[in-house]
Amino acid sequence: AEWAWEFGEGGMAGIPDPSHVFGGPPLVDSLTVTLTLTDSLGCEGEVSAVFEVYKPFSSISALPSANICAGDEISFAATDFTEGGSFLNFNWDFGLGTPGSSTMQLDTVTFNTPGEFDVTLIYTEDATGCLDSTSIPVSVEAFPDAAIDTDVNIDDVICSSTQITFSNVGLTPPDVEAYLWDFGPTVPISIAPTPQLTFPNGDYEVIMTVGTRNGCQNRDTVNFTIIGPEGNLELDRNAICVGESITFSVTDTSDIQELLWEFGDGESTTTT
Repeated sequence: AEWAWEFGEGGMAGIPDPSHVFGGPPLVDSLTVTLTLTDSLGCEGEVSAVFEVYKPFSSISALPSANICAGDEISFAATDFTEGGSFLNFNWDFGLGTPGSSTMQLDTVTFNTPGEFDVTLIYTEDATGCLDSTSIPVSVEAFPDAAIDTDVNIDDVICSSTQITFSNVGLTPPDVEAYLWDFGPTVPISIAPTPQLTFPNGDYEVIMTVGTRNGCQNRDTVNFTIIGPEGNLELDRNAICVGESITFSVTDTSDIQELLWEFGDGESTTTT
């Protein structure tokens, strides 16, 4: 007779009474062991049995989050399994983290290298030696580069009527997903990637903060001065009769070299 054993996880044997070690961690909850018998006449018969796979259980938590910035720490914790009257032993593989491995139930790991990878835990029940594994994905992002650029030379004189377009020209390894532009107390903030603004006269410090999906932030700052003529138009009366005149004047002036008057009736004049 011929004996053909199949142990349900790739193992095979061809003897009457084999012993077999089932490797782990198991990937299924049950295994089907099949024996095929062939007699001397070539007739076959088959019998099988289903065995439940006993597996302990543990789960991983990551605090404050599994999505971090390069150089940050994650505290990993595994739950224990005591339903069988025993406890678990733990074997962590933290990949590129520091430390790279651990046998503690709770450990804190620093990740300096950006990337997407899995942290793996193999846990073994102390009393039975039964083991299983679980993993958790970790995302480590680099800090984005922040470098403000404008479509005008901010080192030159900038007139108050000039519209300025701001942008980030930093080389950003991760994608920047959030912008915050702070133009100072007199100008509203913006969350646009490339805001366009005109500014009243004054000195300005513009701060751009950029952020990634994981909240990794960087910032850049530029300073510039806006100048331009200023003044208040005054007239000695608001209503007149035909043939009468109004006296116009400009007060509280600043940076004015020349005035061009247009009176709305086709007449104009220039004063200095």
